[in-house]
Amino acid sequence: MPHLVKQQMLNLHYLALLQAKAFLKSGGAVLSCLGARVPLEVFLSLGKLAGYTPSILTFGWKVQGDPELIRDYAHNQSSGFGPFYFYRAEVLQEVFAKLDPAYSGRNALEIERSLQTRRMDPVTAYAAFEHGERIAHTVAVLQCELE
Repeated sequence: MPHLVKQQMLNLHYLALLQAKAFLKSGGAVLSCLGARVPLEVFLSLGKLAGYTPSILTFGWKVQGDPELIRDYAHNQSSGFGPFYFYRAEVLQEVFAKLDPAYSGRNALEIERSLQTRRMDPVTAYAAFEHGERIAHTVAVLQCELE
């Protein structure tokens, strides 16, 4: 298992990408919807490591409704995994409100870079949640085409 995959806790997704090859014809693709709590470059690297040509099909966001999950990410990051990222929901709502899905996919890396200064690590995100704030994370649809 590649170190990057283990570090970002994407082991099962990596294995799924490897196994999917047995079901794809030449030129086929796998689409994966992933909570982008890690940098998008990690998802693109994941696809490359699994032997695909990866791209981001669309990029959006969702509210993180389960506070225990935020706490689990904080624990995992303190154990040496990650880093993982969250945002205040109103930040993502504002950024994505004016973007259509096709545009957000083509420009996902640029959008992510524009959000860097507004990221929260999971410890900060959990504390903000406990103080009544809505916490969210980005979501990406990763397209992995057979090479």
